[in-house]
Amino acid sequence: MHPRLIIIIVALYAFLVCGSCGADKGWIGLANLSDLMQLQDLNDGVRVCQASSHDRTGGNDDRGKFLYTSGPEYVMLDVKGPGCIYRLWCTGGNPESTLRFYFDGESVPRKTITIAELFSGTVSPFLTPLVGNDSVSSGGFYSYLPMPFQSGCKITTTDSSLYYNITYHACTDSTGVTTWTGNEDSSAARYDWSRCGVDPKPDMNPVTYQGTISVPARSSAILLDCAGPGTVTQFFINIPQIIPNDPLSDNLLNSVWIKAYWDNSATPQVCAPLGLFFGSGLGEYSVRSLPIGMYTDGTSYYCFFPMSFASRARIEISNKFNTAITSLSYRIDVASVPSIAQKIADGDVGYFYARHYREGALRFGRDYCILDTTGKGKVVGCVVSMKGETIRHYLEGDERFYIDGSLTPDLYGTGTEDYFNGGWYFNRGVFSLPVHGYPAHEADASFDYTSCYRFHQSDTIPYRSSVRLGLEHGSANDRGSAYESVVYYYQTKKRGMLLTDRLDVGDTTDESRHAYQISGQTWNGMYYKYYEGDDDDISVLDHGRVFTGYSQFQIRIDPANKGVRLVRRMDYAVANVCADVYVDDVYVGTWYDAGSNTSKSWRDTVFEIPPSLTTGKKRITVKLVNRGGSFNEFFYWVYCHMDTPNLRLEAEDYDTCYDTTAGNATGFYRDGDADIEYCQEGGYAVGGVMAGEWLQFAGVEFPAALYKFVVRHNNEYGNRLIRCEIDGIDITGSVTLPQTSGNGVYYTTEFGPYWIEGGLHQIKIISEESNVRFNYFEFVRVLDLDPPSAFIPSVDPTSWTSGPITISFQTQDFPGGWGIDHYEGKIDSGPYQIVTSPWIIQPGTISTGPHTVTIKAVDRAGNYTEASVNIYYALNADSIASIKQLADNTWLMVSGKTVTAAYGNCFYIEEPNRAAGIKVFASSIPAEGSTPSLIGKLVTVAGERVLDCR
Repeated sequence: MHPRLIIIIVALYAFLVCGSCGADKGWIGLANLSDLMQLQDLNDGVRVCQASSHDRTGGNDDRGKFLYTSGPEYVMLDVKGPGCIYRLWCTGGNPESTLRFYFDGESVPRKTITIAELFSGTVSPFLTPLVGNDSVSSGGFYSYLPMPFQSGCKITTTDSSLYYNITYHACTDSTGVTTWTGNEDSSAARYDWSRCGVDPKPDMNPVTYQGTISVPARSSAILLDCAGPGTVTQFFINIPQIIPNDPLSDNLLNSVWIKAYWDNSATPQVCAPLGLFFGSGLGEYSVRSLPIGMYTDGTSYYCFFPMSFASRARIEISNKFNTAITSLSYRIDVASVPSIAQKIADGDVGYFYARHYREGALRFGRDYCILDTTGKGKVVGCVVSMKGETIRHYLEGDERFYIDGSLTPDLYGTGTEDYFNGGWYFNRGVFSLPVHGYPAHEADASFDYTSCYRFHQSDTIPYRSSVRLGLEHGSANDRGSAYESVVYYYQTKKRGMLLTDRLDVGDTTDESRHAYQISGQTWNGMYYKYYEGDDDDISVLDHGRVFTGYSQFQIRIDPANKGVRLVRRMDYAVANVCADVYVDDVYVGTWYDAGSNTSKSWRDTVFEIPPSLTTGKKRITVKLVNRGGSFNEFFYWVYCHMDTPNLRLEAEDYDTCYDTTAGNATGFYRDGDADIEYCQEGGYAVGGVMAGEWLQFAGVEFPAALYKFVVRHNNEYGNRLIRCEIDGIDITGSVTLPQTSGNGVYYTTEFGPYWIEGGLHQIKIISEESNVRFNYFEFVRVLDLDPPSAFIPSVDPTSWTSGPITISFQTQDFPGGWGIDHYEGKIDSGPYQIVTSPWIIQPGTISTGPHTVTIKAVDRAGNYTEASVNIYYALNADSIASIKQLADNTWLMVSGKTVTAAYGNCFYIEEPNRAAGIKVFASSIPAEGSTPSLIGKLVTVAGERVLDCR
């Protein structure tokens, strides 16, 4: 054992402002390669996408699968719109095969180069260490040279048997994007990549805290507890008693955890064993990446990820081992950054997370889950340690990453070692490079052990509402025995996307609701089809339409949006589907899905509408004009980019709990008696919940809405009763969780809906019976897109009156809606006012004559239904003299007045001459001496006062 210096440096450091999509895109391209500070910036207007040669049937034949062929060229990538290629990986090809790069619709490639030349690292602009071949990357060829494009990019090859992955960012608009020329200067990025272990961030003149401590067995020690605001930018750590290739040291690295709490969080945002956190899950090995690393020469471990906080940062070491840490030296650098607090509050900067997960018995047929989380954030890397059979077939598993609830994997790779930029089971041995590596490999007679890392430094994985990172173990999730991982990501407390509408194409009622139109329809009907990915054995039924002309529909959005995302379910069995998109008659761009899949042919595809066409509007009209052979559509989801509360409550992140059995079953995540355990779906769960025990969440923000209460649970021994209280009020009563099929198998059960008023609420979930596991609880907003039911107000009296008029009304919301919120009423074209039934209109508050009264029933979602009735108001005439004092156009009710003279088309009442009587025009002339009831309007004709009753 040799002595080592343990240094932990935590620097609080000024936040460097980067541009946002639609403005200055300084973060597009080369700027991303080594700017670690931009990792925490949650920029709007960018999505990550990937094209690969993965087997479209879900099998293991992952080579030679292209989008389509164009003459002698096999098309690997074909996208329209602005973006940037960040990662190009391949293997298995002829080194002399050609790659061609077309930008912005070019018919002649801008760059033609052989595989050997591109990945040699010596042919400009593809220079080491941004690129490398299979000797450098143990079986894989990689390039991280950014290649931006303004309106599209196509990459082809002449090699029909290539394995490939191309990862790129797609931007909402092209403002600030400059298309790649090949003349860009990458020297600064190459310099930073060539000296991993040295923090590329500038010095901020921090205040230094340092010391040396010991940590007894099964205890913790606080390394930092300081006030903010600021940013943690780096720390180094070393434990002298840890040495390479030593079983005791390996156990110590797996049992000593680093935890970090930002802004008084009750649970740690960083919670991981030291070994995995610094890049190796198999003990101390040489790891030299850009953001983290391990020196094995007694120098240090390091981490350069920025970690921002607004008010408080606390970092601690937790020793779960039965051996003490005898010496731990650290240095902490802290600098005040006042501006960062507002950026965190605005959701522009995310909290840093490092989450650990372990699955000791991999589930047959299901991906290993690296991460499953909700919120707005960005995944920036992971370390994965794997145990499997000695022939290493577990490495055949593909990565399948799902973003923002998509049922189609946004990233679908070709193999585990391919994801880590290697190849052929890492046939050249271990290596460590700036953003990927295979630093550790061990084997014995029974098992093979592999530890790898991959950092998404430039090819970050942004998400607006959720992300799920899955990794197959074996070609059919049938290999391997145990996986363990740490994933690094940034996330805010809120989500960044809200579902505001959906359109079920083929449902005529829903189409009518959205004013749907179609021209040139060639097919309508329904299909049973499958999605790609982890659930490719589940058939989905949907009906839709195909056209060669256009379709048009109106969708509801929130005026506070910062752009709108359209997600469309399409039949990807049809190749190269393409349409021009118009919003309110303004051309936006082209919606294009190159390639096809005739086996797993359901596909969720995305089109982004910029905020310039959506902000401030409640509805927009979308028109899709076909540009290819035909265009198909089955279902649309409409999301508004806007911050909204994250209402998924992870069970392990409770604020308070009541547990009747003393002692946390594991205790690695948080202290207390609740039994926190690993959940086979990723992350943690609260298990061993007994009758009467409860979990409580404080200060949960709800917008006023109708919600389904959703529980993700496991209770294999039978049905179980639970209930949910909000602010001490039982909203669900005793509800039943159905029995699940086995240990570790979780079901989703939903209850309600329930109306929840806007504001901060306290949520308590009580188990009324024993032996329940909870993964999470979620309150899912119910979309209310339908107006209240039609109604007819009643009027009393229904005829002319000089007294009060009573309007009575009542209706119900559409079944499943949020409920009636209020009624509004107006008279003629006057303004609406809040009214209640009965609405009594008093004499003198309206003018005489006939009027139209309109009642509007408004539900809690803002939908409304209008209904109108007519009312008739007139003055009672007392005497001829009083009548003559009234203004023209006054409506009168005259009764008890005697007809004194009758003529062919008129008569007088009371007096037979102009001076004393009132002349009356009527459609029928009464007899002299009669006393008819008259209703008419007072006018002046040729100087004479006339009551016109015609």
